[in-house]
Amino acid sequence: MYERMFVQCKHGFGEPSGQLEKGHVGVRKADQLALTDRARGEELQELRAVIDQLEREFARSASAFAQERGHLLDNACTAVGWIARTCNMSSGAAADRLCVGKQLESLPEVSRALGSGEIGFQSA
Repeated sequence: MYERMFVQCKHGFGEPSGQLEKGHVGVRKADQLALTDRARGEELQELRAVIDQLEREFARSASAFAQERGHLLDNACTAVGWIARTCNMSSGAAADRLCVGKQLESLPEVSRALGSGEIGFQSA
């Protein structure tokens, strides 16, 4: 269900205009009381897999943004500070994404495993 939210675009995986938000709205509207325990467990696994894929793409993009010094366009001193402020994240969470994104460049097997769902973002 959730894997359909991703499409291949010219810069890698991304969402077509509004597709990710539509998927999110669909999840919110699901009748949570009608789910069996097994169905709820499967939904949790699917959601986590999508979130981990999004985290991987965020980390990779954040790393590229920092390497290109994109934060300087807004006169931010650091990429961590820019990401934390503009993406509503803590500095620690922003730093984690930057670190993982940088490490994924030199660890193609970890990047592949994360992208395929073999491991979760926290394991990367």
